[in-house]
Amino acid sequence: MGPKTLAKFDTGFTADAVEFCPVEGFTDIVTVGTYQLLKSENSDNSNKRVGKLFVMNVNLEGDVPELRSHRYLSDNSSILGSVNADGTTILYKFKKSDDGSDVSKISVEQIEKCNNGQENVLSLSLDWSDRCQKIAPSIAVSQSNGTILILEPQGNSGGSWTITKQWKAHDLEAWIVAYNYHNTSIIYTGADDCKFKSWDLRMDTSIPTTVSKIHAAGVCTIQSNPHSEYSLATGSYDQFVRIWDTRFLRSPVTAYKVGGGVWRLKWHPKRKDLLLSASMHAGFHVLKNNENDIGIVSSKKNLS
Repeated sequence: MGPKTLAKFDTGFTADAVEFCPVEGFTDIVTVGTYQLLKSENSDNSNKRVGKLFVMNVNLEGDVPELRSHRYLSDNSSILGSVNADGTTILYKFKKSDDGSDVSKISVEQIEKCNNGQENVLSLSLDWSDRCQKIAPSIAVSQSNGTILILEPQGNSGGSWTITKQWKAHDLEAWIVAYNYHNTSIIYTGADDCKFKSWDLRMDTSIPTTVSKIHAAGVCTIQSNPHSEYSLATGSYDQFVRIWDTRFLRSPVTAYKVGGGVWRLKWHPKRKDLLLSASMHAGFHVLKNNENDIGIVSSKKNLS
C-alpha cells in the first residue's frame, strides 16, 4: 500500500521546491516555492518569470520571482533561504505569535537580499553549510551559466551576506550544488552537461577535485547524507538514483532506476537508510539503501 494523501492544495504556478523547517519549534511549517514562465506575445522574446512563496498560512505573493530551492539555518534562528530567477538570494525570518500558541499567526520578514551581479543569469539552487555542524554558516549557490557562488555573512554578528568566492564550474546550467555536511570545505555540483563534480574550497577552484561522466543526462539533485559521513546521493534526468561513497567517486556504490527524471532527493531527517525521491513523470518514491543495494519501499505516482 502506498502512502496516504493527508491534504493537498492548488499552488497555481508550477511547484518545484518543498521544505519542512527543521528548527525546533517550527517543524510544523512547510514552505513551497513555485514558478511560471509567462511567454510574451511580442517578437522581442521578453518572457517574464514569476513565482510565489507559500509558508504554511502565510502567502508571500507579488514580486517574487522563480524559487528553485530553499534551506534553513540550523541554529534555532528559523531563517529561510531562497534563490530566484532574477539572480538574487533572499533570506526570510520566521516569527510566531509572542506566546507561540497561535500557529496561524506566523509573520515572515525579509532580512537579506544579495544579487549575483550578472545580467540574465538565473540562480537555480542553494545549500547551507551548517546542516550537521555548529559552525558559522555559508551558502553555496548554483547558476544558469554554470557558475557557483559562495556567500558568507560579514562580521562576527552575522552582518550582510556577500559573495566571497565564485567560479565557472560547468559549461551548461548548474542545476544543483550541495555541501558535504561532514566536511564543509567540500562541495558537489551537477549540471546539464551531465557531469557530477566535487570541489575543495581550500584549493584552486579552477580545477575540480573529481569529475564523473557516468550520468547519461543532466544531474538535477545531490544531497550528502546527514547521518552517514561518506554517503551521498545523486539524481539525474536519466531516471537513476545513485548512491556514492565520497571517498571513491569514480563510480557509484549502487544505482536504481525510478523512472522519470529525478528532480529532488531528500534523506530522512532521522534515519540514514531512507531516501525520498521526486521524479518529473513518475511520482514520489521512498527508497531504502542497504550498504550495496537500494530499492523502492513505497511509492506515490502521478503527482510529480
